[in-house]
Amino acid sequence: MERRKRTSMYDPYREDIVAALEAGKTIRQIYDEIICPALNGGCEYSGLVYYVNKNGLRYVTENDGYEPVHICAKCERCGQIQRERFDPMRICKEAEREVLAVVKTSPRWCPLRSGGGEVNA
Repeated sequence: MERRKRTSMYDPYREDIVAALEAGKTIRQIYDEIICPALNGGCEYSGLVYYVNKNGLRYVTENDGYEPVHICAKCERCGQIQRERFDPMRICKEAEREVLAVVKTSPRWCPLRSGGGEVNA
């Protein structure tokens, strides 16, 4: 006896989700505009995120579903200081703070992030 393949409550909306990702929408926007109204609020945001990740929908399009993030390495307001005994240190000239080496995009306090940047965070 074969096992029946389970379907997700999001399967009927798969094409809509992919089309919205291709249009540049975030997963939060897809949830608020498509999924939640279609299911009359009978779903959770985390369930949609799980469905998108599990089915690899993030990689179907160029848009990964996250908010665009500023990248300090390409910023004209950031620079490097060559220290005498250590590796170079990246700094943000506008915020006058060090950008740690573990930061791949931009720190949460960056003034150019979509959240406005909290310099004292």
